[in-house]
Amino acid sequence: MGLIADVVGGPRPRWALPAPAVIALATVLEKVAAARGRAPLLSREMAVQSCFRVGISSAKAERELGYRSRPARESVSAAADFYRAQGWL
Repeated sequence: MGLIADVVGGPRPRWALPAPAVIALATVLEKVAAARGRAPLLSREMAVQSCFRVGISSAKAERELGYRSRPARESVSAAADFYRAQGWL
């Protein structure tokens, strides 16, 4: 979140919620979104992935598709540029 704040020029988070609180919040958001017929802003799966280091390898995509990763800051910056162009940021 700090990286995103730095790229878009927003305030950095002041504190972090403990993982159980984030997962509980995601559970509530999923239920509210389901009742409204919408996608949740934060799902439990997203919460777990953001709270714990989940080891994911890009080796297969690199080997079979020629995928090459790029630095996180570059990806966040490209996403922010897209959101600005859409008027979402």
